[in-house]
Amino acid sequence: MSLRGVEDLRPSIGLRVVFLCCFVLLAFARPSVAQELEESGKEFLSQLQRAGWSGEAKAASISATIRNAPLCSWGMLNAVRAGDVLTKENKENLADVARVTIGEPGWFFGAAVEPGEYRLGFVDERKSVHWVLRNDKGKVIGKQSLVIYDASSAPAQLSVRAQGSSGVVLVRCGNIKFSFRFLSERGHRVLTKGLKKSVGKRVTVFSDRMSSDFIRTLKTQLDIAVDVQSEIYGGSISRKDFTLYLFPNQSSYREADRLLTGGTFADAGSFASRLTDRAYCSVPLKPNKKRDGALGYPMMALSTFIHEINHLVAQHLRPGAVGYWADWFAEGLTELGVELALEKMRPGDGKRFYRQNLGEAWFYRSAGTLPTVEDLAAGEMAASRQAFYVMSYLVCRQLYHAGAIPKLLDANDKVAATRHSEAQLREQLERSSGSLRLTYEGVLASIRDEGASPATVHGYLDHLDSGTRVTATRDSDARAILPDRVSAADRFEFSADFSYLPGPTNQVDLYFGYQPGRYATQFYKVALVPKSIQLWRFLHGNWKKVGHVNYKSALAIGKATAPHWHHVTLRYLRKNKKLRVELKGGRWAAFELEEYFPLLASRVGFGTWGSAAWFRSAKLGATPK
Repeated sequence: MSLRGVEDLRPSIGLRVVFLCCFVLLAFARPSVAQELEESGKEFLSQLQRAGWSGEAKAASISATIRNAPLCSWGMLNAVRAGDVLTKENKENLADVARVTIGEPGWFFGAAVEPGEYRLGFVDERKSVHWVLRNDKGKVIGKQSLVIYDASSAPAQLSVRAQGSSGVVLVRCGNIKFSFRFLSERGHRVLTKGLKKSVGKRVTVFSDRMSSDFIRTLKTQLDIAVDVQSEIYGGSISRKDFTLYLFPNQSSYREADRLLTGGTFADAGSFASRLTDRAYCSVPLKPNKKRDGALGYPMMALSTFIHEINHLVAQHLRPGAVGYWADWFAEGLTELGVELALEKMRPGDGKRFYRQNLGEAWFYRSAGTLPTVEDLAAGEMAASRQAFYVMSYLVCRQLYHAGAIPKLLDANDKVAATRHSEAQLREQLERSSGSLRLTYEGVLASIRDEGASPATVHGYLDHLDSGTRVTATRDSDARAILPDRVSAADRFEFSADFSYLPGPTNQVDLYFGYQPGRYATQFYKVALVPKSIQLWRFLHGNWKKVGHVNYKSALAIGKATAPHWHHVTLRYLRKNKKLRVELKGGRWAAFELEEYFPLLASRVGFGTWGSAAWFRSAKLGATPK
């Protein structure tokens, strides 16, 4: 499954300054319940009134200046939260703590902007302090929530850093930093140069392959996905311009990520930008019309596109509320929307998506990287971002089928994002679903009791009625690992049916000695190409060919919708260090494994390199003696 990201519809804005999300079980250094002006607030307002302006900082098409006042102090928080008792002059000063002049059209602070002067200030909303951006007419056009854990009495300092025609406005108060990114329309056009526009009912797709049937089909699929989201978040979808950019290579995607997020999602492969309110994905896989035309994009690639569009829809349907959602809740609901959309597009695909995620969860659990309930609550995804997404989805799916999601959404809308409100939201979760912990335990039971599909390590898997389609990107591999573990260290038997899919290359891989974990450091694979059987060993990042056997005739190649099945069996006996590969029809090869490592508790699997193939009936059978 591809990694996903959001830049974020709940973005981080600097060191030690974070968004306050519901459900996150954190203890705040200071409750945000002040309703009256304390001495610290009075002192701050006095300092703000007397403060002059810093020297103007300039870069690219941006210039900015800021008041010489302690903008990150406890006094500032107290003053903003005591808005009901402030004078008109106090409020005007709080609304005008920094000024930014933009010289060309673009996006700033999550809003589309034209050339002109803008003002940054503070406001209290939902008992939480926000940065707000106002235009020259005083209209609020952008808003971001913040919490300061360690206040600073240092005066604010400002700088502007250029990134080509774009840039970043940086505000520093001692060790506390804020960053506000600007991207010009001109810079955005450079990023997306070569991508052509194709408009659908709800979604516009930019791609370099506009003549492809895949794009036309994709637009229809994404239109369906947008409509499905209203079933989860509620509300009516009036917007018709959700936009997705598909980059043909990693370098162009990473440049977009660098300018839009600072490089946060360079390795994630996709993200939804709060700055432009658009989604961006890399597409290292180029579908082959002859090979993939009847099936379209692999389901897990399609799910990535849907996932990012879903983030934009959530922001549209629940504006202002998404910033208060816990990461697990936001990502889980987005993945739930993927399942429901896939099921609506083609009955059975939603269930397949669910089963695939169970397989992923099983794989992470066996590797010891499945996030705990505490990890989910705290938004911890450092060990494995993808494992966090998988468990977030499975938890939200269980809540959805328990009828708890509407109640949780409504509770989030009604209560303020404060320490007190988090307690209310946890109580709401208790009443509607038992508890987050019990829901999590229910998911673990599903992983254990419902069985697991093969887990995707690399590439894309599609579980269909006719078999499993495995698709690798160019110059890379796809791996699917079975949940069954080898029960003995001295022997095993692994068999499967496979069919090549037409393409520029044809290769089928069978893996064994594979330890649980996405980053296994050593294992073997048997590579089956039409006229050869090869044995390879992977050791600490390096591949080494151990042996091969060539044949005069080639195995038959199947068609996209008419596989030509071949049956293969691997048998290993440790007592003679022999691995025997047999294909039905008489083709075979034998290899001696002199540097073999114990098989006990290891796994087997299948895949392909730089191509695509069908598999079915893959199993770890009875071991010979």
